[in-house]
Amino acid sequence: MEDNSILAQKFEKASRNKVAICLGEGFAFILTEHLNAETHSHNALQITISIDDGSKLSCNSVDGVIESEVILIPPLTNHAFYENPGLVLIILVDDESIVADSIGAAQVKSLETADFVELQSHIRESAEFSDLNQVFEKTKFFRKFMKSQIDERMQKLITELKKDDAFLPSAKDAANVCHLSESRFLHLFKKELGLPFRKYILWIKLRRTLKYLKMGCSLTEAAHAGGFSDSAHLSRYFKESFGLSPSEVFQNSQFIQAD
Repeated sequence: MEDNSILAQKFEKASRNKVAICLGEGFAFILTEHLNAETHSHNALQITISIDDGSKLSCNSVDGVIESEVILIPPLTNHAFYENPGLVLIILVDDESIVADSIGAAQVKSLETADFVELQSHIRESAEFSDLNQVFEKTKFFRKFMKSQIDERMQKLITELKKDDAFLPSAKDAANVCHLSESRFLHLFKKELGLPFRKYILWIKLRRTLKYLKMGCSLTEAAHAGGFSDSAHLSRYFKESFGLSPSEVFQNSQFIQAD
């Protein structure tokens, strides 16, 4: 860990703030110390980056053990991180067109560190996440993804889901919005986005819950506001998605930004 890193010093001085979370449109950033997560999977494309110079991460998955400074984990892929010391940045990309393009097209693998030098440098030198979206978009890796055009009916539905926190339709209601039969809608949704509608709705609920937690709600209040039946349901899904319980994350977390 570099002595002149403002962010590193911030973590050293504020020992209770072990996790920093930034929510953006299509992205979630988690900065943490000592990454240690049980086997889990989630709907997002994950890029895990070691921030400490020369420090490699170790990831266990069906593709074997990968050791690298930067590791790509495709959506819906079981993986685990055990005892990875130092600062680690986790980027969860849930921009629908990028994730849809990546499903089935990749495996857990090491990425070229050179593609992320600018991002690593920015994290080391700054305690602010305000321009992290722009920095990430400048990396060579991000430009390798060519955004596909999602069916306009699916795009309209997604836009409404992101815009209105009170909008949480059943499959039947979503099909009506898209002017499709329920069976046709479910088939087309999975084809276009690469994951079942039910799983996507759970992901939307989780993003909404994180926003309410950022606003100061308790875990139970945020779970209900986000659309979960109770905090136990949220905890189960959170554990399945991240390999950690919400209490493990949020009791020592600091939300930096949320859109």
